[in-house]
Amino acid sequence: MSLPSRRAMTLLELVIAMSILVMVAGALGVLSKIVQQGYEYNEGHGLATQHGRVTLERIRQTAAEAISN
Repeated sequence: MSLPSRRAMTLLELVIAMSILVMVAGALGVLSKIVQQGYEYNEGHGLATQHGRVTLERIRQTAAEAISN
């Protein structure tokens, strides 16, 4: 006698597979949120750095003009 072959997944297997997919999707959602927050922080930091460099260049230029006068 041969055993009958299984053709379909049981309900328990489907529930387990769906719960794994939900966990993976949740982890990807959290990861994308963290990446977005890091990007926003770095963008703000880069903008502040650029403003600082412009300010220092203007101070240097003003000081150079004051010395030459």
